[in-house]
Amino acid sequence: MVVVLVVIAHLSPRAVARQFPNAKAQIGEQAAYSAAQPAKLNLKLLTQEIVVGDKSKLEIAVLNLENQRVSAKRDLECDVSVRFPSGKSSDQTVWIKQGQTNAQTDFLADESGFVSILVRPKEENIRPDRIELIVRPVSQPTKKKQSHKGALLGSNPAQYARANLRAERLDARFRPVNYGFVREPAYSSATETITDRGTSGSPILHISLSDPGGTYHANGTDAAVITVVFESPDSSPAPVDIHIWFKWTNGSLNPPQPLQIKKGTFSATTQLNSSSPAEIRLTFVNSSPAYQAQGDTDVVLHFVPMGAALIGPQQLSVVDNTPVMLVFYDGNQNPVAPGKNWSVTLRSTQSKLHFTPARFEVQAASPSGSALLFPVSWGSDTVEAVVANYSIKPLTLVITGWMILGLCLAGGVAGGLAAYNKLKGSWMWRIFLGILGGGILCWLYVYLALPNVEANIAHNTFSVFFVALLGGYGGISVLDFAAKKLGWMTA
Repeated sequence: MVVVLVVIAHLSPRAVARQFPNAKAQIGEQAAYSAAQPAKLNLKLLTQEIVVGDKSKLEIAVLNLENQRVSAKRDLECDVSVRFPSGKSSDQTVWIKQGQTNAQTDFLADESGFVSILVRPKEENIRPDRIELIVRPVSQPTKKKQSHKGALLGSNPAQYARANLRAERLDARFRPVNYGFVREPAYSSATETITDRGTSGSPILHISLSDPGGTYHANGTDAAVITVVFESPDSSPAPVDIHIWFKWTNGSLNPPQPLQIKKGTFSATTQLNSSSPAEIRLTFVNSSPAYQAQGDTDVVLHFVPMGAALIGPQQLSVVDNTPVMLVFYDGNQNPVAPGKNWSVTLRSTQSKLHFTPARFEVQAASPSGSALLFPVSWGSDTVEAVVANYSIKPLTLVITGWMILGLCLAGGVAGGLAAYNKLKGSWMWRIFLGILGGGILCWLYVYLALPNVEANIAHNTFSVFFVALLGGYGGISVLDFAAKKLGWMTA
């Protein structure tokens, strides 16, 4: 089959439904298929607070676009990379076995401070994940100083009483007089603390996305996870509640801003999602108290349609020119324009369907692109569409030919009988030549003519009868015509 690709620049959802009555059902099948496919990894540290030297568990889970756990379709190899404050890094490979939804590995906190952990799958179309955290130093135990009172408590009671009286008199002598003034604290706010410390020793905010260069799906659920980590020079937690503000061009934050790092904690997260395809620019604005921020402070996130479905017939004739279409759809399973040109590659598994050209683009303003199908053989074949960031359910077609064979036979017989009325001779011989001539001309028609003709009348099933009729009437002269067309014989 040769496919003549016709990219539809502006095809509305209603037009898609008119041209393909089964489009809604096929989109529904694609949505169910996508729900069972791994789409992203989720990295989680199973211990809430980490102290240097601790060995904790990391869990890597496989999720779909609805944030539900799904099983790995095959053994999934994942690279886990840990980066420590000194620049030291460690790498390991973790396998999620086929049929499993997650796997665990050990994380050894070798250094205190800001640590970043990235997990990246070897398989395409599965999004990586990243978490960042503060590893606290080992707290040094402090020895309690033995009080003078405690030291004397076991001594002579009279000696203890005299010492206590001297202390009270000394305290009264140097007790300050309160004139109604309130003493100001050393720092009135965390902001002043930062200013006094100077830039080099100031706490900072680390802003990170789960996958800053990744592609997210516009279904209102698949989200870019934004994490803000507070790091102080001594690895202590936030001294006060910290409020963080962002600016973004589309979508919504959940929970809404301001993002809040609670006093005594190190981090907070929020999620940016969208219900429509868009490029969203996310920018850090400021924080209160005002801290310097670094990391993903100004990024562009790509939200693409929820899914893409391959839509076409389940059965067609060997002479048909039935179209096949790739349609992008939103969270409600309605066709939606992708917002940018999208490359699509079609291929068949049994080579009974050929594609010319093998690639085309769905235009930014159109929800779909289509192609005309021209089969070259009988039986069944499977059409696969390769589209970046999507797992497309293959489309299986059955190519029928028995009706074509019957029409070819009937046309050849009719042509032979028509030739008998003019040329006379034997009935059986004329019928034989009619069937032979009709079959040869139909073969030339299906395999040589149809791939180069787009007119619908040429691809009508009953056209085969009239082609066979002409071939049957021509009889043995069709053999000469075919030999010349194939280059087997010169004039």
